[in-house]
Amino acid sequence: MKKSLLFAVGLAALAAVPIVRADALLNGSATINLYQSAWNSLASGYGSPPVLTLAAFMDQAQVNTLTAAQVLTNVPGTPSYTNQVYAMNGATVTNLTGRTTQPTTFAFTPGDLTQHTGSIGLGGIARFDVFGGFGGSLLYGDYTLQYDSSRIALGGSGWYLKGNIPPAAALFDLVNVTVTETNNTLTIAGNLAVTFEVAYFLYNTPGDAGAVVGDFSFSGQTVATVLNGKAVINYNQSAWESLASGFAAPPVLTLSAFFNQAQANALTQSQLLNTNQTGYSYTNEIYAMNGATVTNLPTRYTQPTTFQYPRGDLTNHTGSIGLGGVARFAVLGGFAGNLLFGDYTLQYDSSRIALGGSGWYLLGNIPPSAAAFDLINVSVVETNNYFTISGNLGVSFELANFLFATPADTLANVGTFTFTGYTVPFSTPVINSLVVSGSNATLQGTNGLAGSGYSVLSTTNLALPVAAWDVSAPGTFSGDGKTTNSIPVSAGEPARFFRLQQP
Repeated sequence: MKKSLLFAVGLAALAAVPIVRADALLNGSATINLYQSAWNSLASGYGSPPVLTLAAFMDQAQVNTLTAAQVLTNVPGTPSYTNQVYAMNGATVTNLTGRTTQPTTFAFTPGDLTQHTGSIGLGGIARFDVFGGFGGSLLYGDYTLQYDSSRIALGGSGWYLKGNIPPAAALFDLVNVTVTETNNTLTIAGNLAVTFEVAYFLYNTPGDAGAVVGDFSFSGQTVATVLNGKAVINYNQSAWESLASGFAAPPVLTLSAFFNQAQANALTQSQLLNTNQTGYSYTNEIYAMNGATVTNLPTRYTQPTTFQYPRGDLTNHTGSIGLGGVARFAVLGGFAGNLLFGDYTLQYDSSRIALGGSGWYLLGNIPPSAAAFDLINVSVVETNNYFTISGNLGVSFELANFLFATPADTLANVGTFTFTGYTVPFSTPVINSLVVSGSNATLQGTNGLAGSGYSVLSTTNLALPVAAWDVSAPGTFSGDGKTTNSIPVSAGEPARFFRLQQP
């Protein structure tokens, strides 16, 4: 997604900023210790305590095998008020009849947990007998852990446990909360306080509101996700023209077109092979990162981005980074057809080190799908906000031996590659000053994501799509999110419009 500001004399338009979170939970569990004496004093509005006594506790594995009716009758053994473990649910759940366990959809920006989206699903149910069972049973469980600042006015911290067993409601506010966050873990701990809703409408005992009835601790392992990014490829023309000598005297392969993400997404495979193009270049080929979902025209193979990793350990990632764009090479000037290189995914496989690479490689997903390039001489830079993977493009063993029929081409250096991915949401950059002096316009921007890259786009025609705007200058925001650019302009133009675009 791209955040930008449109600017011209007398015209400014600010792009909307969607809420996006970068880190997610990989796994985790919560431990609840209930205070039996506190429970024995609850719900006195109904009769002499104890009204509620623990009859059963079923952990995630046990309760996932039960229907709602079985949860009410199952006798799993001697229950304990302490050390009740509620394992974190995954991103999908399967409920038996009448069950209401919830998935984990929690995502957050590091350092700002309260601004999360989604919730943490916890598996497990505690069953309490009402008046020893003569008044039936109450079920506490199928929880989601989440935050709502409006609950602070009710005496909580904002963190609370919602019980999703009908009637779904906030069952416990967390009080005396501590939140601990590291690169790859988070812990949310506090005391369980009876909610206003439960005290007034379930226990019929307003005095129970805020009563502390236990302690709670959730610990989870976190992974970072990449939200935005792009790759830049600079091919070495002379290196390409020396390849595949096993077929014929070089040059065998010559670049005949490059389609960036927007262009390639509008074409079928046949059109990629046959559409004429001008202005293509071996250098500065931009492959924008694909999103989590992609839509392919017939016979197209662009891939989504599914990349997640523990911060500080990029090679231990899951999934891959989908890159949009296709380069077309004419074989023997086109007399032997064309070869397409693109619809890439960037990923890591340690087994490729034995083939001479670094483990990082570009998989070409256009059939026959295969590793196209191993990255060599790799440099990886990671910060809290972004990471960069850069190196040289080495012809893969597969291409050299089975496509080019020239084993000596293995790991031939045919260009450079740089991918920068951002793991926190972009701010919306603001052009706060544009001064024209002679044939130059000096543009000053603020509110950029520190250290992030951007491009200055410009046009004299607002009706043009953004993809058709001129790229006036690339740059990087400073540590305080500021930038200055001097851009040539023509005094004869009636107007020119500028946009700061990321990535």
